[in-house]
Amino acid sequence: MKVLWRRWVDACAAPEDLRPLALLRILLPLCVLADLLGLARADLLGALFVLPQDGGLSAFVGENWRAGFLGPDAGLILVGLLAVCMVLVSLGLATRPAALLGVLAYAQLGNLYPPGDRAVDRLVRTVLLLLIFSQSHRCWSLGQRLWGRASLYQAPRWLPQIIRLLLVIVYLSAGINKLGAGWSTLSGPPVLWTILADPGAGTLDPDGPGRHLWPLFRVAGMGTVLFELLSPLIFTRLAPIWALGGLALHLGIAFTMKLGMFSWGMLALYPLLFAPWRGRLWERPTQPG
Repeated sequence: MKVLWRRWVDACAAPEDLRPLALLRILLPLCVLADLLGLARADLLGALFVLPQDGGLSAFVGENWRAGFLGPDAGLILVGLLAVCMVLVSLGLATRPAALLGVLAYAQLGNLYPPGDRAVDRLVRTVLLLLIFSQSHRCWSLGQRLWGRASLYQAPRWLPQIIRLLLVIVYLSAGINKLGAGWSTLSGPPVLWTILADPGAGTLDPDGPGRHLWPLFRVAGMGTVLFELLSPLIFTRLAPIWALGGLALHLGIAFTMKLGMFSWGMLALYPLLFAPWRGRLWERPTQPG
């Protein structure tokens, strides 16, 4: 037992390149900011995050709403707080307190308008919380430059491994759920086509010429299920190759469906998957000096 424990501790403490995690820290908040900007451009912030008695659409009533003391503009105040915190996290300024405050504001917005609190929002909040315990702010960080601190290029690998585990759980559960949902049937409209032609989220015309490509959509749907079921490859040397499939999948979703920041939020985590492919851009001394 002692030998197994020692191997576990050594595996968690083994050094790993910190730069992919730092890139994740930069990109993930930008996805949240872009999502908020999209709501603002559509003039939806004042509708989604304001209670009906104050002129909004949110009908939330429950004990999880903790920001009511801020008054009728509580939702908009939280949106502003979240935006500021995401800017700070991305820049690497006061990263840990900004991430914590940002997650709290983010969660309260989810409680204020539950229909808009998507699975990707919960995943993003989880990763932001994990970043609090990382050294991601010690690399590619404005704070490091302002305070004249030396940058780090390596850190223990336990936290990146937890984020990889989260990705495996997300993709594997999605693949397992699809097994019993008709994705492998050879009759009727392909499930993938039905989703992409759904007027609520898809962009394809259900009566357009794409109907003649049902066999292609059927194969693509089966390939999606296989890709998701192979997500444990994330823990192997084949992770970057598997991630190329994820890159194609999420770019396809981004350009054929209207799912907000889903694709971009997922792809923001992919630097950890492409980390083994280190070109000259990544090759720098592990520590300054």
